Amino acid sequence: MFCFAALILSYFTTFMPHQFAEASLTAQPMEIAGESAFDTQIRFAAMGYHIDPSLIKAVITVESDFDFLCVSSKGARGLMQLVPKTAKLLHVQNVFNPQENILGGTRHLSYLLRTYHNNLPLALAAYNAGEGPVLLHHAIPPYEETQKYVQKVLAAYARYRSESIS
Repeated sequence: MFCFAALILSYFTTFMPHQFAEASLTAQPMEIAGESAFDTQIRFAAMGYHIDPSLIKAVITVESDFDFLCVSSKGARGLMQLVPKTAKLLHVQNVFNPQENILGGTRHLSYLLRTYHNNLPLALAAYNAGEGPVLLHHAIPPYEETQKYVQKVLAAYARYRSESIS
């Protein structure tokens, strides 16, 4: 992956904090483990789509390691690694805008969770490999990349959930 945003992120959050400002949340703040520059956007998306913020954070960790300028070799972009076709379907105009990317990725994850009846491993497999292979195999596809992806996200999710409880 082509990820180099740490320096740029520190510049933006230091000199342009308004770029990362989010509307204040009226509901009780949701607990989220660890600190990232995107926790406000993660909480906002989590509340809007009724998804555990630790799950969103786990997906972002595995997809881009919080590099909002990340571009994969397959063309997936941003924090939640949206491919252009999916971003267009989700009405994400700027995949490198953290707020838009997190909202779009969370909307997609929410859709997949509903589609697979809250079966988290299948929803994650579809997030990674697409819905077609999951429907074809009626299981996590036999792709090494997808199987490792699901394991990594589930491990990060468990870690974030345990950290937010302790």
